[in-house]
Amino acid sequence: MNTLEIKKVFFTDEMLCVELVDKRVIMTPLSWYEVLNKADEKSRNNYKLIAGKKGIEWEDLDYHLSLEGMIKGIVPPKKQTFERINISIPSEKLKIIDQKAKELHLTRSAFLLEAATQYSHTA
Repeated sequence: MNTLEIKKVFFTDEMLCVELVDKRVIMTPLSWYEVLNKADEKSRNNYKLIAGKKGIEWEDLDYHLSLEGMIKGIVPPKKQTFERINISIPSEKLKIIDQKAKELHLTRSAFLLEAATQYSHTA
C-alpha cells in the first residue's frame, strides 16, 4: 500500500485537512486557498480524488490541489489569472496527451495546466 495516498478531505473553521490511507493527517491553513476559503460548505465538500489519490479536484470550483504541494507547504498565488490561448496540436500528440491525462485521472485541460505550471517553475 502506498501510504502517500489521500483517503478523505475535511475542513475545520481554519484548516484544510487531508487524511492519508495510513491515518496521518496533513493540515494547511484554509487562508492559503482563496477559492476554498470563499466557498460554501457544500462546494468544499464536493471534491474528488485525482492523480492516483495524490490530488484533489473541486470541479464546481475549477480548483485543484496536489498532496505534494500541501506537504511542501506551497502556498498558491492569491489571485490566479490565466490568459486564454489557442494552439494547434497534431492529433497524434493529442492522443498521447489524452492517454497521459487519463493515467493521472485528469482532464486534458487540467493535465496541460499542470504541465505548463511545472514548466514555468523550471524556466
